[in-house]
Amino acid sequence: MPKDQPVQMLRFANRVPLLYQAGGCAITKAIQSINWRLYGLEQKGGKGTPSGPAIILIHVASTNIPFTSEAKEAIADITEIKKEIVLALRNNAKTLARHLKKQKKRAKVSEKFDLVQKVLPAIAEKTSSVVGKPVPNLDKVVAAIMDVVWIEENIEFNKEGINIEIQITNYRLRSANFKLRAEVPGHSIKNAEPRPGKRSGNQVIWSVGLPTTESTKYKISIPDGNRSTFEGLELWIEGMDSTNIIGAEAWTGVADPGISEAIEAQKQGLS
Repeated sequence: MPKDQPVQMLRFANRVPLLYQAGGCAITKAIQSINWRLYGLEQKGGKGTPSGPAIILIHVASTNIPFTSEAKEAIADITEIKKEIVLALRNNAKTLARHLKKQKKRAKVSEKFDLVQKVLPAIAEKTSSVVGKPVPNLDKVVAAIMDVVWIEENIEFNKEGINIEIQITNYRLRSANFKLRAEVPGHSIKNAEPRPGKRSGNQVIWSVGLPTTESTKYKISIPDGNRSTFEGLELWIEGMDSTNIIGAEAWTGVADPGISEAIEAQKQGLS
């Protein structure tokens, strides 16, 4: 999907797609009323249909939907309906914003990492052949250049539920010591390996101590989870500067403060 084109909007009412009269529909107006730049999408002037490689699907279900006409092509622009749509959109947009932020940060470092992985081995191999010595281990050289702790998750959906593997690699010249908090919103983590040192609500907390250039893995399973109920994996770290962490956010003491969303909602009279 092109990044410079408007997002695709899919409108449904009682499981029936609304294909016409999009401009006069409450769903369209609710989408256009949100400042999507707060959530990582492009939007000229902070109003109108956002742009980006995304699909926004809204389904309104009710025994008495107020359509704009007997043709039932659009939902009437009623304040209460639009308010509920906006609140639902904001709730999901927060997950989108976290995903895009993590993706952008990871892409920037990945580009640097790929370059280092291509250039350094080639230089080392060429130099070694010239001086007639073995190719040296470059792990610490890479760590000195990257200076990050890389956290990456692998998520699998199967009949038994959701299996999540979190891999942490220390690309720094010093040990990485911090606490890792993991949470799957809306689900209770039943099984975690290795055994967490602590649990807080739906979060599991591990104490991580990782020597330079070393890697480790943590595993989570959600027996009652599936693709339709999965809203993402939340990872936070505490006890270490988050600027050196790729793949997790700094722990602020609150899982989802929603400050920006609350302020924006208040400005638009939706709080």
